Formats: sequence, structure tokens, C-alpha cells
Amino acid sequence: MKPIKISAGLDGSHRGLTDLYPEGEIALRDALADKPDFITEWWGSKHEIASARVFRGSGQVTVETSVSDDFDTPGRGERTGEWDTLEQVLKAIDLAWDDAIKDQKENRCYDGFSILKGNSWVETLILPRGDGLYFDSPPGDYYEWYWQGDFEIPETVKTFFMAMAHEGQTIEKDGFILEPWEKTPTPTETLMQPINHVLDTITGDC
Repeated sequence: MKPIKISAGLDGSHRGLTDLYPEGEIALRDALADKPDFITEWWGSKHEIASARVFRGSGQVTVETSVSDDFDTPGRGERTGEWDTLEQVLKAIDLAWDDAIKDQKENRCYDGFSILKGNSWVETLILPRGDGLYFDSPPGDYYEWYWQGDFEIPETVKTFFMAMAHEGQTIEKDGFILEPWEKTPTPTETLMQPINHVLDTITGDC
């Protein structure tokens, strides 16, 4: 396979994975227009913890994406098709990026929450889940399990938030707000998801 260089420096795209810098966009467009099989380097995004690469073999183009977070949680996505234009490949990268994010959510060993007082952040709560139950501390270099000790919160509020955190919803007590990083859909929202998908298909929003 012919190697294709996408980035001149550390990053190949500005925002997201498809906002390629000019040199990378030209290189990928030319590779798709040419006949030989090729493989790009992995390129990263300046503003996201994400990377992608593209290769073509036996008439099929494959895009691969990879994401991570502050807890070193991996996520991978992949799409394959008979594409020959840059626009088709960039759309496939976006779809594979969505797949990688979904994969990462399934791989998480933590649930994170921000504690607000008014509109200001004051504390962070990190709870273990899945494999995280066997770890002494969360993966990565920034957090500890449970309260981070950034702000003095009344014990009654802490106890209440710990008891309610599993619901995955925004909760208020005594002027403090528990805000989950990833909300759990309510029963009504879960029931509406298939209907909303159909509506998005009809209106072209998906």
C-alpha cells in the first residue's frame, strides 16, 4: 500500500476529525482519485482526544477512528464502503467517530458528576462501575474515587447525592446541584427514542 501523509505536524485536523488542514485534504483527495491502494497515517484532532486513518484495498475503502478521555478509556469505530470521493469518506469518518464514542461509553469504568452551587462548579464526584470496582483509583492521572476534596460540602448533601447518583439525573439539595456527565434517559425519553428516530429519518436530520 502506498503511504499517505496527512499531517505536517502533530495534528491533521482542526476541529473534529474531518476538518482537515489543506495539505491533508489535498493528499487524501488525490489518493482517492488515484488507482493504487493506499494507507494514511493516523492523524489527530487539535481540539479532541480522537484520531483517524483511511486505507484502500481490493476496491474497498476503510476508515478507522479512535477516541480516549481523561481516564484513558478507549473507543474504536470502523466503516467500510466503495467510496471514491473525499466527501463520501469524510461522512464515513464522522459515522465511525460516532461509533467510537458509543464504544467508549460502553468501556467506561466510572460515572462522573459535577457539583454546582448556583451556576458555579465546586466539586467532582467519581463513582466506579464495572471493572472500576477492582481499581484502587480511576485510570488516568487526574482523579480519585468519590469526592475530590475541592470544596467543603455538608455531609448531609454528600450522603443524599451518593444515594441518588445511580439515577443519572440532575438533583438539587440545599443549594447544591448534582449534574451527571452522562445523563440516564428517563423512561419517557427511552420510549420516545424510536419515534424520534423515525421523525429524524423523515425530516432528514439523521
